[in-house]
Amino acid sequence: MRIRVIGAGVAGLSFALAVTAAGYHDVLVFEEHSRVGVPKHCTGLVSETTVQAWGSIARSCVVRKFRDYVVRDVEGQSVIYLKLLEPVYLLDRVKLEEELADAVLSAGGIIKFRHKVRVIHPHHNILIDHKGNHIKYDIAVVCEGAPRILARSLSLYSKPRNLVGIQQLISLDKSPETVTVYADRRISRNFFGWCVPVTDKIALIGTADLHGSNAYAGVLRILHVLEREGYRARGILERFGGLIPIDLPRSLVANNNVLLFGDAASLIKPLTGGGLYAISRVFHALPGILKHTDPKKLPHAFMAEISMFKRKFKLHSVIRSALTALGGYETALKVLSATGIHSIKIGKYDDLLTSMKLSFR
Repeated sequence: MRIRVIGAGVAGLSFALAVTAAGYHDVLVFEEHSRVGVPKHCTGLVSETTVQAWGSIARSCVVRKFRDYVVRDVEGQSVIYLKLLEPVYLLDRVKLEEELADAVLSAGGIIKFRHKVRVIHPHHNILIDHKGNHIKYDIAVVCEGAPRILARSLSLYSKPRNLVGIQQLISLDKSPETVTVYADRRISRNFFGWCVPVTDKIALIGTADLHGSNAYAGVLRILHVLEREGYRARGILERFGGLIPIDLPRSLVANNNVLLFGDAASLIKPLTGGGLYAISRVFHALPGILKHTDPKKLPHAFMAEISMFKRKFKLHSVIRSALTALGGYETALKVLSATGIHSIKIGKYDDLLTSMKLSFR
């Protein structure tokens, strides 16, 4: 069984690790960059459930643990505290990809760097790379990320819808103690902003919007708010960004021999933009699928496994669209705050809507 994985991000490497560990011997991963971990774009906040799915690989990448979030507007007039009943971890996303890549290689997989797949011919089971080489496959797993160039060529997306996320790692004289979420249209009209303390003097700030210029302006506003509230910035250590899909999840099988996975399939949590949760859960389930499934039927079994995420994410996407139409996350914050809600207990970080318990002033 010739399995070809396109993209050595978390999605591609997780799939490759699952199949190599299950005994598949002809697994190739194609990565257009010279190493894993680039381009850097993810914040890396994940639940205990997500960490458990990857086990020791993810545990070794934990940078910090949180039990509280603060959701607020720019002035701090509307503030709600999120109390997390399960811990949320900040992962070193680059290290996670490096650890997954090492595990793939140790299990017998092969990663071909500086190797870009440009064309997929599903009717002939052939990939064509940037040099014009024809590469045969039995199953192609497309993990190309949010741009979805190959997915569009297969007519699985007509016009993908993405937000542009911009982030800065900044040095401060001191950093906030917990994660701050800015639900304010002055930060983002289409999403929200965030400030995540990395160490006592380093924080990660960012936001997302339909246009990169608006997202960048939102990041500058967060920096201004921090400075106004006594967190003096000493410099910008790093800038990075990427696309965040806001489409509904798509069908994951094309012609029975091509799978889409991760951002390429828009398998992200619509309310928060997190993509690692779904990837980790499918990775956790894959060993059982591979053990009890005829390899030729793997695409159908894979699609059945993620049907739960498709249903859940579609519902959350409808709710997010309604929020956007009503004024975005800022409106939701103001309504909740005006009704006297002081804090919200979150039982399941990956399913905010069904695990909320409200506390009033």
